[in-house]
Amino acid sequence: MKYIDDIRAWLIANNLVTGYKVQPYEWKDSTITTDRFIVIQPDGGQPVNGEFRSPFARLLIIGQKAEAHQVANGVVDRANGIIKAMQDSYSQGHNFLMVPVSDISITARTEDGRPYCQINLRILANKEG
Repeated sequence: MKYIDDIRAWLIANNLVTGYKVQPYEWKDSTITTDRFIVIQPDGGQPVNGEFRSPFARLLIIGQKAEAHQVANGVVDRANGIIKAMQDSYSQGHNFLMVPVSDISITARTEDGRPYCQINLRILANKEG
C-alpha cells in the first residue's frame, strides 16, 4: 500500500508532523505520557479501474495523555491544518491525490485520556499506489 507511504511523506514534506510520531497502519502507544501521534490507516476503497485505484485512508491525530481542554484543542488545530494544506494543494505527488471526505469526523478521548480526532480521506492513486 504505497499510498500510505505517500501520505506519510506528504505530511512530513509539508511540516505537518512536528511534535508528533507518525505511525503507519496501527497505533502503538508508548509509555511516555507527553507523546503525540499521527496514525495513517487504510480504510477500504475501490478496486483498480484501468490505471487507477481509489482507496480510502484514515488519519488519527492523538494527543498527550490527560491534556487539559485548551491544550487538547491542539489535535483539532493540527487536523484542521492538515485539511487546509490538502485543500490548498491540488497535487500532492506524482502517484496520488488525496482529499478529505468530510471535515473532522470524530473528536473524543481514548480510554487513558488522550484526546484524538479523525480525518477520512479519499485517494486517487496509480494502480501500484
